Amino acid sequence: MKFHTYLVLFAICSMLNLQAQVINYNWPTTAPKSSLYEIKVTQDGQTYNIYPHLSTPYKESNFYWPDRDLSDGNNNGLIGYITDRTMTFGTFAFEGEITIEVTKLYGQPASRVEIAPKSFGVNPTSFDGNTVRFNINHDMSAIAKYIAVDFISDDNLDSDSNNGFHVKNSVMIFADKPETGAPNPNDSNVKVFGEDTGYETADIIYFRKGDYNIHDYYNAVYGEDGQMPFTKNNQTIYLEPGTFIRGAFHGKGYDDITLKGRAIVTGQNYPYHWFRDQNDKKSAFINFIGCDNVHVEGIIIENPSHHTIPSSKNTVHKNIKIIGWSYNQDGIRPSSGGLSDQIFIKSQDDYDYARDPHVVQNSVFWPTHNGACGMIGWNNLGTGYAEYKNMAYINSETKSFNKNNTGIIGSQADDGIKLTNNYLEDLVIEDDHAYLVNVTLSQNGALDAGYLNNFTFKNITTEYPFRLSNKQKAIQRMNGLPNNWLDGWNFINVIIDGVLLTFDNHQDYFNMNLQGVNGGNFDNDNYVSNVTFGTEGNIYEIATTVGAGGSVHPSGVNGKIACIGGKDQAISIVPNNGYRIKSITIDGVEKYVYGSATKTARMQSVRFSQVSDNHSIAVTFEAGDDYFNQTTLGVDDTNLNKSTIKLYPNPVKNLLHITNVSTDVKLEIFDTLGRKVLSGLGNQINVSNLKKGLYFMKVDTSPIGKFVKN
Repeated sequence: MKFHTYLVLFAICSMLNLQAQVINYNWPTTAPKSSLYEIKVTQDGQTYNIYPHLSTPYKESNFYWPDRDLSDGNNNGLIGYITDRTMTFGTFAFEGEITIEVTKLYGQPASRVEIAPKSFGVNPTSFDGNTVRFNINHDMSAIAKYIAVDFISDDNLDSDSNNGFHVKNSVMIFADKPETGAPNPNDSNVKVFGEDTGYETADIIYFRKGDYNIHDYYNAVYGEDGQMPFTKNNQTIYLEPGTFIRGAFHGKGYDDITLKGRAIVTGQNYPYHWFRDQNDKKSAFINFIGCDNVHVEGIIIENPSHHTIPSSKNTVHKNIKIIGWSYNQDGIRPSSGGLSDQIFIKSQDDYDYARDPHVVQNSVFWPTHNGACGMIGWNNLGTGYAEYKNMAYINSETKSFNKNNTGIIGSQADDGIKLTNNYLEDLVIEDDHAYLVNVTLSQNGALDAGYLNNFTFKNITTEYPFRLSNKQKAIQRMNGLPNNWLDGWNFINVIIDGVLLTFDNHQDYFNMNLQGVNGGNFDNDNYVSNVTFGTEGNIYEIATTVGAGGSVHPSGVNGKIACIGGKDQAISIVPNNGYRIKSITIDGVEKYVYGSATKTARMQSVRFSQVSDNHSIAVTFEAGDDYFNQTTLGVDDTNLNKSTIKLYPNPVKNLLHITNVSTDVKLEIFDTLGRKVLSGLGNQINVSNLKKGLYFMKVDTSPIGKFVKN
């Protein structure tokens, strides 16, 4: 009986552990560490300090060979205005629900903070200008939980050299599910790198956590100095969580190979275009060209020296993250039969080539000033049938018009290209973004016959109008050539800034001037024909009422935002500088009032899930810092004493009075993050030196109320 009871208890405990756990990786202290931000994760009362990794654009002082000058390198591929930018990122795994806390450690307090993708509906529970807290779980979306935390302050905005501004010191949270299928280093078919003899030809090569300089081990082959080769088919290289690899890998044409683990692979110590082929031409960083059936999972690739991880047929990417700063740091580029699921890319060149049958899904892309998310061209290879599904595009940095290699779909294609049936569905495009479609064919000698046929864009929403970072309107570009028409394109349930795209309004958004009727038309000047604009299912409306001092996005037209039936719709609430959210009313029910003890559901991203009816939202704003606290920190409403003690005036500028207390009671005032900021004795206290915002009062250690300092 005791044995059975033990088994039951063990099973219950195991289930609980599976449902709620945080796995924090133990990184070597030699990995570059950010001093700009602090990241913490809390679950079930336990707090984990997450290592704040630092990624920066190439710095020659980091190179092993700083004096090497490659003829095809120019300023290490960097454009001048991004050289002072950084990314701080934290990576861990979890199940259940967690609270993430990010603290800005430098400069001035931020006026607000944005959590992206906003389509997740993540709302901060507290924010005081320096520290933000918010909760996430894996059930929010099928999209990977790769989350940007953008502090909006003057010292965190960087010019794009064209009167636009981008985030200067960004923060990314890479929160995965716990790893499965890790090999056991003690198994007979596993050899530990650097410890066991014969590890190079083992079925599984196991890296224990630590900091590895690969060029210390592989430096005999010119052009591959610092690149570890696979040595046979069906080989796995596994990187234990906490492994930091300075160098790269080469598939050497082998098939059925695997690279996996919760690790970081960086090229920060290798000069731009360091790796070379046998003809001394620049070569890929993780080079799986000619390798079929490759599986890559879990790793973070930072500052690749050239194209990040090109491969051949039937490649699977799962939970990989790519951070690049230079031209030619292209992203995934698989061939036919590939699947890229739950990945992140922020780089400075093409993220993927939209020319072969493969699928990219459930992923977060941060588009930059150079490179298309799905590139058509650079040569006329491929057949089409590329698919992009359930994607979030955040923080776009497009800064100039008529640059062919930008956009969700971009083009560097010439006459003679023949692609068909590329398919994009369920895309959420947030922030200022210039191009969904940026397709212009160029003539290269004779006009060889070609086509771009039957592309489909379905269930696509944008938060703002198509525009550059400097707010200039961007017109979508569709330009064919004689004998190279763009034909049979379909735009279904495409909603731009809350407005449904139709045949009647297409000229507001596209360069086309289609003659004829919807689906049967032509534009002889741009060589485009038979374009269809339509809907499937129901289109609903969200009515908005917005007070002075802020805005909501999408904006829609005449206070009406179109949204797609059966899909989630997020509405962003954005106070102007110097204002905060005062109240939020949804479908006639007041959810939030600043300073209220009962209406506390503050939201800066209102998410309507699987919309099946019309809705309404009303928002008001007022002057003041947009700081708040919705968490239980020992001084929150859940602990308030319901006595006759009152605070007045409220809001207050100078002297705050406390009724029905003696003149010798202890007074303590806390900010929204639970930090004591002022104390005193008696039935009044001078708060004139406090910053504007929300505060909580304790009398003799008992929480009794809160007040607003004006």
